[in-house]
Amino acid sequence: RVLYPLKIQNHLKNPDPKKIQVGDMRDAIIINYKGKKFVDIGINQLIPFFGKEKYGTRVAAQIKTVHPKFSVKIIPRNEISEYWGYKVKEGPNLFSVLTAWNGNIILTSRKGKILTKSHTQKYDIFGKDILVVFGSTEKGVHEILGNNIRKIQNAKIFNFFPNQATETVRLEEAILGTLSILNFFNTNHT
Repeated sequence: RVLYPLKIQNHLKNPDPKKIQVGDMRDAIIINYKGKKFVDIGINQLIPFFGKEKYGTRVAAQIKTVHPKFSVKIIPRNEISEYWGYKVKEGPNLFSVLTAWNGNIILTSRKGKILTKSHTQKYDIFGKDILVVFGSTEKGVHEILGNNIRKIQNAKIFNFFPNQATETVRLEEAILGTLSILNFFNTNHT
């Protein structure tokens, strides 16, 4: 089954290269083809790229020139006012990523407190960017982090699925459920 794209700026794209206009924005990826850098914007035509970004990097590309000879300008995501999808950050291990994070951290765990509206206010959860951490079916967050879990600043541990009848919650279900609950509380529902 195919999931349809969200109706956000980087998903509302026509794959027909002749319908692309100067100024259009595209989600793109930097690729290597025959030893040269290109940008793939999803039109079955690679666009030469001369920037510093590494191969495999996801970027926001603004169209500078159109069919038949495309060119793009990379726009930093912090300069895009519309929602542009989630960000992925890589690190050597989870603890390193968490200690480098400046915003709030929510660790999801069946061992955590049940999240309530009063928790979101008490801990000012929505006052900064939030990093939500999920365990896996093999190991929970406590097992992954071990004793380092106590060393993480701005982290709170919450159980989003109290009374779950299974040992673990599937990751895709945990993500959707957790983000739905956070969105509900963030829209000032009581």
